[in-house]
Amino acid sequence: ITTSQPTLYSVTGGGAYCAGGSGLAVGLSDSETGVEYQLLDGLTPIGLPEPGTGNAISFGVQPPATYNVLATIIALSGCSRAMTGAATVVENPQPVGGTVSSSDVVCSGSNSGTLTLSGHVGTIARWESSTNGGGTWNTITNSTTSQNYNNLATTTEYRAVLSNAGCVNSTSS
Repeated sequence: ITTSQPTLYSVTGGGAYCAGGSGLAVGLSDSETGVEYQLLDGLTPIGLPEPGTGNAISFGVQPPATYNVLATIIALSGCSRAMTGAATVVENPQPVGGTVSSSDVVCSGSNSGTLTLSGHVGTIARWESSTNGGGTWNTITNSTTSQNYNNLATTTEYRAVLSNAGCVNSTSS
């Protein structure tokens, strides 16, 4: 009596994309002939099984979920094996820049204060400042909702830059 089992391969793809997109590709790193591969969302089959080709398999672009793959030897119905790993597809909301709290008028050279960001969606990637009306922006390494200023000698604009994986950055007003 000979025993057999599908060879283990890795589930590939997944990641994060921005709202409004159509999803991300999910696949399998390799396959073998005589075996069919079923994409699963939990225990729910997605589409029809894909036949093994001896090469990587694509299950196409998939919406948000965590996907696994079950391999079954066609000639041995019921001889199945879960493939290694999973592909998680996540849909992130578009970042929203929000609003910086203050447009203070201060005395040149002797001033200090704190700006606060509110109403934003996403992760604060950094703050930026400009002394030429937004012509050029200088990066400030700060990923919190507050930005301090001290002893400004010229009119300075500040903004926060918001990000979300798979999305285009957004700036505050």
